[in-house]
Amino acid sequence: MSAQSRFISANGLKLHYLDFGNPSKPPLVCIHGLSGNAHNFDGLAPHLMNDHHVMSIDVRGRGDSQWGPPGEYTPPVYVSDLALMLDALELDRVTLIGTSMGGIISMIFAGGYPQRVERLVLNDIGPEVDPAGLKRVPITSPRRPPASRIWPKSPRTIAPTIPFSPRPRSPN
Repeated sequence: MSAQSRFISANGLKLHYLDFGNPSKPPLVCIHGLSGNAHNFDGLAPHLMNDHHVMSIDVRGRGDSQWGPPGEYTPPVYVSDLALMLDALELDRVTLIGTSMGGIISMIFAGGYPQRVERLVLNDIGPEVDPAGLKRVPITSPRRPPASRIWPKSPRTIAPTIPFSPRPRSPN
């Protein structure tokens, strides 16, 4: 089965995701790295589809998602986009797979919304980000600031500064 291309609105932007089907299974959301897109998970998704409802997202300004204002490519905005996307899809609790920047987004989201994360899988990232490594990250668009300006600190130091508004748990 091929993925279905779908869109939702979050923070005033039209954001794209691929839905690989199997909605009766627990949701699993894949988030790509800085220079990637939702199709980075095309090879992995078929291996997970028997046990999960797999979706992979294009974060703002990547893939088929709409571009946002230049100053809005920051951890708090990416996390907000993810939270609103999950709300729009009515997904209360998900497993997240994040690669590189997607892993940073996933870690910060999990720190702010632990009740919404079943499992967290990280690829090519850890809780500390070496500034020397950020200088080697390729930037594919002149509209985006350098990675060292987007991610000047590690997720461990960013997470406590992001104001979260956890959703109330349902009475069930």
